[in-house]
Parts: sequence; structure tokens; C-alpha cells
Amino acid sequence: MDWGKFVYLLIIILIGYLPYKVLQKKLPRGLNDISNSTALLLGAWFLILSGLLLSQIKELNVSIPTWILVAVSLTSAIWFSVPFLIRKIGVYPDKVISQKPTLFVVKFDPHTLYLKFFEVLFQQIKFLFMLSVVLVTLSPIDRTIIFTLIIGFFHFNNLFFLPKREAMVFFILSFPMAVLFSILILRGYVLLTLSIHLWFYLLFAGYPWIVNRNFSRLDLRK
Repeated sequence: MDWGKFVYLLIIILIGYLPYKVLQKKLPRGLNDISNSTALLLGAWFLILSGLLLSQIKELNVSIPTWILVAVSLTSAIWFSVPFLIRKIGVYPDKVISQKPTLFVVKFDPHTLYLKFFEVLFQQIKFLFMLSVVLVTLSPIDRTIIFTLIIGFFHFNNLFFLPKREAMVFFILSFPMAVLFSILILRGYVLLTLSIHLWFYLLFAGYPWIVNRNFSRLDLRK
């Protein structure tokens, strides 16, 4: 394990997430309260840091077969159009949002969803850097184990920024997801992991909308 590169990565993560997490913690409704311009700046900041990490990877193992390119393109298109689509197929989950106002992704506001896209991209590049640079001297199995433990620790910190139940769900799910992501990234499928990661949030955030729609239909029948 390259400890120098690991410290470098931790510094990049710290300066990347510091404004993001401070706003999430200090604002009354978390990132729901940020302006469009702030979301654009934070998204650009994540993009710049992602490029910085990529520039440090000397041997970039990225496999982009046609089906993965199609998958990530469709996923991205759906991601940026879902703020408008979800309002046609679901019902606004006002109860969930009023009880947990910091769950900004559930609201599907365009500017915060834009920000989340680049935050997820930053996470995937961070994973790629960790496996390709920090842990490169280890065997694939050791890389997967240590990577999974580190990702679990990172997600444990969500307990300080998110509602406890959701933070614990993310923490528990981070372990099998880290194993899956490490296997795919080591095989060059980092763009596939980006699609999977985005779909996780789409399903997580869209579920209350669909459930609320079903409850609304039941109420109408009474």
C-alpha cells in the first residue's frame, strides 16, 4: 500500500467534501437550501478534483465496450431528465420530505441532482484511484478487502450528516457494493460502476414517489 498516495487521496477527499458536508450539516434543510449557482460551483469543483485524480493514474485500465457506453449514456440521460419525469409518474412525497428535510435527492430538484451526479462521479474516480494507485502493489483479493474496509469507514461518517436510519442503510450496503465495485473496476468497468451507483440513488429516491402514488390511488377509491 502506498501510504503517500493514500494521504494525498485523503487530502483531495477532504478539500472536495468540506464545503459539501459543511453546507449539508449547517443549513436547516441541508443541500436543499443551496442556490443554483452554489450547486454549479460545487459540481464544477468535484469535476476538477476528479480530473486531478485521473491525471495521477499512470496506467489507466478502463474498458468501454459498446454496451457499457450505451448503458452509461442512457443512465445519464435519465438522471438529468428524471426531475421532470418523476412528477408525471409519481406523487410528491411531502410526508417523507417534511420528516427528513435533509434528504435532498428525494426532492429531485434539477440543481441538486446535477450536483449529486458530479459527486457520484468523484466517488467513482476516487475508487479508481484507490484501487489503481494506492493499493496497486497488493494482490486483487487484498485490494478488494482493504478497499471494502476503507469504503465502509467513509460511509460510517454519514451518520454525522444524514438521518440515522438512511445513514445506517448506506453504511451496511457499502460493504457488498464495495466488493462488487472493486471487482468491476479492477476489470476496467469503472463506467459500469458509475451507472450502478447512479441507479442506486434513482431507485432509493424514486421509491417514496411511487409509494405515495399508490397510497393516493387507494385513498381515491375509498
